This record gives sequence, structure tokens and C-alpha cells, in this order.
Amino acid sequence: LRRTHVNLNLKSQEYLVAGQLAVAPNGFLRKIKSIYEEGDKVVVETEIAEVTDLMPDGNLDVIYNYVNLKLKKSMKTDKGDLVSYKTSSEKGRNLGSFTISLNRVIFDADGNHKTTHDQIRANGSFTVQPSLDFGVRFHWWHLQEFRSIVTSRKIANLDLTWSHSVPLFGHSIPLAQIPLPPVTFWIGWVPVVITNSVNVSLDANGSVNASISTGVQGSVILREGIHYNRGRGWNYIHEAHNLNFRFKPLSATVGFNSSVALNGAFNTSFYGLLGVGIGANAGFYVNGTYYVDSNRLSFINYFAGFKAGMNEYARAGLFGIPGLNFTWGYPIWSQSWPITQGTIPL
Repeated sequence: LRRTHVNLNLKSQEYLVAGQLAVAPNGFLRKIKSIYEEGDKVVVETEIAEVTDLMPDGNLDVIYNYVNLKLKKSMKTDKGDLVSYKTSSEKGRNLGSFTISLNRVIFDADGNHKTTHDQIRANGSFTVQPSLDFGVRFHWWHLQEFRSIVTSRKIANLDLTWSHSVPLFGHSIPLAQIPLPPVTFWIGWVPVVITNSVNVSLDANGSVNASISTGVQGSVILREGIHYNRGRGWNYIHEAHNLNFRFKPLSATVGFNSSVALNGAFNTSFYGLLGVGIGANAGFYVNGTYYVDSNRLSFINYFAGFKAGMNEYARAGLFGIPGLNFTWGYPIWSQSWPITQGTIPL
């Protein structure tokens, strides 16, 4: 601040709060640590503050629907993949559908696209249709309840090809980050500015000494989240519904042990600071063992299935929630369902 602004009469330990502004589209909620002069300026040093610092009681219940979500009809990721957005007929229940089209190498072990022996290629599309049920309630400066539950429908129609010499790998391959516009809600007289983003990645794990060609088609609804209630502690929510996946014909040359899963993370930021997030992955796994029978005929026995899991992360101190110290990658739940098995003659 310039010296001409000192008539604001700011004091240490006071709070600064604002909703969405042109100069601060994510709003802010800060606590003043110190005020000092530096040349012709007055420097106001602040730190993170919470709504529970300002008021003894509050309640916020939100189901995000973004009825007025303004996005371009078509977008592209930083990799050039086309992203299309479609509003939902159930605007009170979800954010609409984000569909990403792929036709490229998604993993290259040596980083050189001219060498094709160590690549994974994807061709097709997948859709994420998320919704978020968020709530917080506190009384006399103590948190009573907190919940953040993401329900997402995932639809995939992908063809995938592993090259013949992909080494042992375990990678999360970023595919798209879709920022959503900030929204202001009120807890009493305090504006709470919340910004969300949908982050989609492809998690690839395993090892391949073969050329594998397969694909997956279908949909699933995943419901994941965290729910805190004072007196009862934490409860983790993890459900899979309406599983409807099928595998496309599988071909391979040698043994393999691999999996690929779509990971649709939903991030929630408060005043532009990362608050809480839920990563829900859904995908498939394939395993094959190379054999030679007594007649010296070689073949591969394989089995494949659907897998799902979830991760949590959150900012420590958010709303003063005890025990809220997750970091990204914290595994909460993982489950798999076998779908098909068979033999590939070589």
C-alpha cells in the first residue's frame, strides 16, 4: 500500500475478507500478522485464516450444479486433445459432461517419439460427469460436521496399444485440467469463495515385454468422499454402481502384467488456496502368462477385469478440522472385479 492508504487504519491480528473482486477473482480471507513501512510503501503481512476464526456459528450445504457455467463448446488440453463440454439435463445434480478425445502416444519411456518400441498409445474418448456434495457446520467455534463427497459417472471407449518393450513403469499421465469459475457462498456475513477444477489423468502401472492391443468400453458410477462428525470421527465413503464394462478383443505376443486406470480428481479451493480434493480412478487391468505346451505350441493365458480406487488430500487446518492432514496419494480404497479370461495362441 502507498502511504496515501494508511488511513485504512489496519491493525495487527485483524482480518481482511472479500468476495469476488476484479483484482481478486478468488476473493480472500487473511489474518494480519504485521504492518511495517518500506520506503514509500506500507507493507501488510498476512497469513491464512479460517471462517471459524471470525464467527462462532455457521452452516453451509452446497450441491454444485453450475447452472450458469460458461465454458466454450470446445476446448483443448495442453497436449492438443479436444475437450467438449455438454450441459446436463439434470442441472441440479451434476456439472455436466466433459469429454476428452485422444489419439496420441500417452507414455514414452525414453521421451523420444521417434523410437516407438517403448510407447503406450491411446485412441478413443472418455467422459467424466462429476458432482460435489459439500457441507460444513460449526458451533461455538468448534467444527460439528464436514463432508466432501464426489459422485462421478465415467464413460470410456478407448483402444490401447503397448509397444513390445515398455520397461517397468508406474506413472500418472496428465491428460487434462478443466478449471471451473469461482462461486461465492455465504456463511453468515462472511463470503466464502470456492473454486473447483476437474483434473483427469491416466494411471499406468506394470511391465510389458510384448506388444499388446486391446481396449475397454463402458461406464461406471463412483461415489467417494469423506465425512467428519464430531463425536463419531471420520467416515470414508466408497461405492461403485452400475458397472457396465466390456473388453475389446485382446492380442499379444509375449507375457505381460499391466493396468491402466482413468483418474478423475475433483479439487476444491477456498479463496484460491487448495482445500480438499478427491481422486477417483476407474479402469482395467490385464495380466498374461506365456506358456509352451508339450507339443511345443506357445500361447498366453490371460485374465482381465475392472478396477477402482480413491485417494484423498486436504490442507491441514481447513475449517479447524481435527486430523485433517491428508496428502495427495493417500489410499483410501481399492477394489477389482474380474470380467474375462482366455487364451491367445501364438
